[in-house]
Amino acid sequence: MRRVFLAFALLVSSFIKTNATVLYVSLNATGNNDGTTWANAYTNLQAAIDAAASGDSIFVAQATYQPATNTAFSMKEGVKIFGGFIGTETDFAQRNLANKATLQGNRANVMLNVNNGLTSAALLDGFFITSGYQSLGGGIYNSSVSPTISNCIFSNNQAASYGGGIFNYNSSPTITNCGFSNNSTQSGGGGGMANTGTSRPVIMNCIFTGNSAFNGGAIYEFASTGSVITNCTFAGNTAIAYGGGLCNTSLSVTVTNCTFAANSAGSGGGILNSRAGAVISNTIIWGNTSGLVSLNSTVTVTYSNLQDGVISGTGNLSLDPLFTDAASMDFTLQSGSPCIDAGTPDTTGLNIGIADLAGKGRIAGESVDMGAYEFGNTLPVTLISFSAKPVATHSVELEWATAQETQNARFVIERSKDLVSFEPVVEIRDVAGNSSTLQTYKAVDPMPYSGTSYYRLIQYDIDGTRTVSRIVSVIARSRDYAVYPNLVQSQSFRVSVDEPVTAKIEARSASGQTIPFRRKPLDTQAVEISPLASLLPGTYLITVQERAVKRTFSLIVQ
Repeated sequence: MRRVFLAFALLVSSFIKTNATVLYVSLNATGNNDGTTWANAYTNLQAAIDAAASGDSIFVAQATYQPATNTAFSMKEGVKIFGGFIGTETDFAQRNLANKATLQGNRANVMLNVNNGLTSAALLDGFFITSGYQSLGGGIYNSSVSPTISNCIFSNNQAASYGGGIFNYNSSPTITNCGFSNNSTQSGGGGGMANTGTSRPVIMNCIFTGNSAFNGGAIYEFASTGSVITNCTFAGNTAIAYGGGLCNTSLSVTVTNCTFAANSAGSGGGILNSRAGAVISNTIIWGNTSGLVSLNSTVTVTYSNLQDGVISGTGNLSLDPLFTDAASMDFTLQSGSPCIDAGTPDTTGLNIGIADLAGKGRIAGESVDMGAYEFGNTLPVTLISFSAKPVATHSVELEWATAQETQNARFVIERSKDLVSFEPVVEIRDVAGNSSTLQTYKAVDPMPYSGTSYYRLIQYDIDGTRTVSRIVSVIARSRDYAVYPNLVQSQSFRVSVDEPVTAKIEARSASGQTIPFRRKPLDTQAVEISPLASLLPGTYLITVQERAVKRTFSLIVQ
């Protein structure tokens, strides 16, 4: 069963030269650890990187790898580092990104690349990068380097100042097919990424969701040359001040065929430009707390759909884009969307690629569509419904139906907790194959996530071509909502929620006075609350709001 690593088709273009040396890394190796085979693999990733020469590749088996305490991994020029191996493969083609290789921080950045001459020939491909913490660049800190980063997930990394996921200083990496989820900064900006100096990263086919910062919930461009951002989705990111999706104070950011939706900020929920330059085309900015805000900036917008009204520029709209299911974070386009075929008539020089964020071919109609997803292309299977619902014993039942099937080989149900990393749940090979009549299917996920699980249906043709359905969501809980402990003596407590990052929480005294606090999202569908001042003995009211549902709990402080 195949696991899709990101919420879009992976366009893996990396290759292994036939004359290159391959070094192996596996925590399970019991041989002489010289890296020549899986049995003799290095058990220390950095040791393998240090031993490699330019042109070499490193295959890394599934496991969690950590550098020494207070240190970080470092890449090497000309060396390609690949995750996604189980540890028995004899050929690169056998790699499967379901074999999760995790790089985990150890009280510092996960990866630190400083003035070590990295060019695009240095590659990091197929890793889950998490738990990094540093003042700058919790996940990766780049200074005066420009490596290639592909097929990686950056999740739950934090920076005290800038760049929770990645910080680039005078660096222009190429970042493709990556996901950034739940990364944050304590101050400064760029929950997912921050760029400054002469940095001009190329960011393509990436998803930014649930990242947070003071400025630039997903990306903060400050005093930089400006990124080139193409075929990306920014959804559910939050900034306290400016730019929920993107805060831009750079010379010139280029944004092409992107979707900004459900982002929030004090100003510029989608994008905020301040004393900056920007060129925006074929982009949808819709359903944010506010759309595009430009202050003392030179901004050119063409063939884009903007929520706050039409602005000057060729081909701009301000119409409901008809997302397939925005509530479930599915920002593909429905039939009849005004964004279909409404993009730039001539895409020469835009470098939009041959496929959209879901892997479907560009261009399907007369012109390119607005946004990160292309509508259309004749499908071998006509899917007329796909639904998920919770059932007894905390399971989830999934049902779907097709109106016609042509050369259909199988279906795979995939599940995610963050809309970035998906894993397979069940594979259905008992399919009609070729049919012009109604066909119905059913599957059960016996172990959904506690809280919200997101599901999608992958249909495979007999030639291996795949089609991805819209995403549906369902909430399944393993315990009741509560505040615990209810009798508080230590001045901190926890609140159970469905979505620890996005849930709105308020604390008030019995007299109605607002209680300020720090919050820390936990992986157990809970938030840890630490009041900024000591609470006096008494009863307090804790209010949680999620998806328009409000719950109130009593808390007793002794």
